[in-house]
Amino acid sequence: MDTRGTPPPVGISGTEFVKEPDGLTGLLDAARAVGAESLEVWYPENFGPDPDSALAALRASGLRVACVASGSELGLPDPEPQADLLRAAITVAHRLGAPLANTYFGPPGRYDDAAAIDRYAKAIASCLDHAAELGVTVVLENEFDAFGHDPEHGDPTRRPESLRRLVDTVGHPHFGLNFDAANLACAGVTDLVGALELLEDAVRYAHVKDVLPVSGPDEAPEGWTAYRDGARWYATCPLGTGVVPWPDLLPRLAPQVVAATLEPHAQPALRRTAFAQALSAFRRLAAGTALGVAS
Repeated sequence: MDTRGTPPPVGISGTEFVKEPDGLTGLLDAARAVGAESLEVWYPENFGPDPDSALAALRASGLRVACVASGSELGLPDPEPQADLLRAAITVAHRLGAPLANTYFGPPGRYDDAAAIDRYAKAIASCLDHAAELGVTVVLENEFDAFGHDPEHGDPTRRPESLRRLVDTVGHPHFGLNFDAANLACAGVTDLVGALELLEDAVRYAHVKDVLPVSGPDEAPEGWTAYRDGARWYATCPLGTGVVPWPDLLPRLAPQVVAATLEPHAQPALRRTAFAQALSAFRRLAAGTALGVAS
């Protein structure tokens, strides 16, 4: 059956600018330059020392804010400070008219899915009630151990079956998933289409990027970024040139998601070129035509 729907709005993420002192300006300039339709902004990193001015700049930009992301990780052993951050990000999303607030699970400390999922469901409950009051949906992004904080791989979001159990346990209408297929690939998941089939009724948002396996940190293509997950190494690469089967995934994602956000994770010197290539490739995929990959 052809499940292709109207392509979702596609934007770029402020995660690429969180370490820059004037990252919001860089994000807005890049979005305009490449023709992005929406933004994912990071709270508080993209808001600088004057959040009200940042809010005003975003409203004046004419660009839709699809999602407010935060580094909140409510799967940590002490989730309350993380819940405070997520509630703040939900409030900012509401103030910007953004439908989504992105969050993470985090390293739970040990590999025990049942205990970690039960603890997470309790920790996030008040945040989801806050989101419901404000008309925002919280989306949980699946992750891998990109930064070496989860050596036991206890984060259940790296395993599609465990993530399914988590969604069913939380069971809240204002809770959904940010499906990041490349992150699943980096976690060692090989059947990405099967993972989406298992989870797709809960998917509300998608991060779009591509990766390929490499032998070590120095083997990333020039201008791109290497990440480690246990003994495996992966590198980001131009959309459509890696292991993620986007021609098979995007037709299933399109009817499900409120928006899609490009996260090429290129080095700063290549960043704008990477955004432009990814946007062109995404639109070709969404239109059902062959990928055009920039050299």
